[in-house]
Amino acid sequence: MNPVGKMRIKQTLCRGLVAVTLALLSIAAHAERLSGTVVDISDGDTLRIKSDDIHKIRLKGIDAPEMAQSFGPESRRHLVELTFMKEAVADCPQRDHYGRLICTIYIADPACATSNCPMTYDVNLAQVKASLAWWYRRYADEQSPVQRASYELAEERMRLARLGLWSRNEAMAPWAWRRR
Repeated sequence: MNPVGKMRIKQTLCRGLVAVTLALLSIAAHAERLSGTVVDISDGDTLRIKSDDIHKIRLKGIDAPEMAQSFGPESRRHLVELTFMKEAVADCPQRDHYGRLICTIYIADPACATSNCPMTYDVNLAQVKASLAWWYRRYADEQSPVQRASYELAEERMRLARLGLWSRNEAMAPWAWRRR
């Protein structure tokens, strides 16, 4: 890799670290906040949380492959491993045209070994970092600047490393796949 490319990666990584730190310190003030147990996962970007009721939730800022697409089942499986039957917090600033809540989901960090771990692990971002979801640029303006930077950096790193979704040349974004 040429020196300019290395410098760009270093700068992007530094911005990402700052963004992640800020993301952990801030949560959208206008968001509806739910706490409950994840009881169902439909695919890599849709789940249900049981709190006072069962809420169908679309993960904000990402678009995972459809189940019939390459990496669709893997994306769902990863979301199941991260969240199924675990306590979660959902910050939900809006609903989509299907009536689903659009939320960022937080769980205790899977690496945390104590029983009182804070709910600061961004599941949506984890799907992008695992290279099992795209950052949904179309809705970037609905994310905080910190979230945009974090998600963009995660996707760029996976693309450059040619991992997961980007390991194959024929990878098609879900929004393009749905239009075909």
